[in-house]
Amino acid sequence: MRWFVCLSAIFGALAACGTTETTSGSAASTTGDPTSTGAGPDVACTGTCACDQAAATCTCSEGSTCTTTCKDDCRLECAGEARCDLTCGERCEVDCSGKGGCLAHVGPGSTAACSADGICEVTCDGDCSLGCPGKALCLVHCAPGAACAITSCDSPTTCPGDVLTCRTACPPSTG
Repeated sequence: MRWFVCLSAIFGALAACGTTETTSGSAASTTGDPTSTGAGPDVACTGTCACDQAAATCTCSEGSTCTTTCKDDCRLECAGEARCDLTCGERCEVDCSGKGGCLAHVGPGSTAACSADGICEVTCDGDCSLGCPGKALCLVHCAPGAACAITSCDSPTTCPGDVLTCRTACPPSTG
């Protein structure tokens, strides 16, 4: 996983107060209809997970390493002790409620949530938001010119390179 997950063990956690910071800038388990006409949002996953094509959802669970992908207008969830790598298109919803760590790459109009004491790193291809309540450690990479936000954070930080953080330091500059 990226440097962020490794650094997360170093940083202490603080309580959230609701401040918002913005910047511009392995087998798959499938339920529902396993065939796709190309018109709907396809979803797929590897690891300990389950996907529902009809509902356009995938959930990773337990202590596995899980990878999920979907097109637009879908919901991806990383729960329990799972470590997740989630990728989706436009207008998706990502829920990183697990403790294992969550990497997400989302399209424009997407929202993500990193609960309680989770670790989340989100790359946004357009406007997006990441909720970072409780003791969560959060980092958002925002596409240049896009409007990204971290919400439910007591002291969000704007870093160089269209990056936002909450309860963790800015990533090292790559120049």
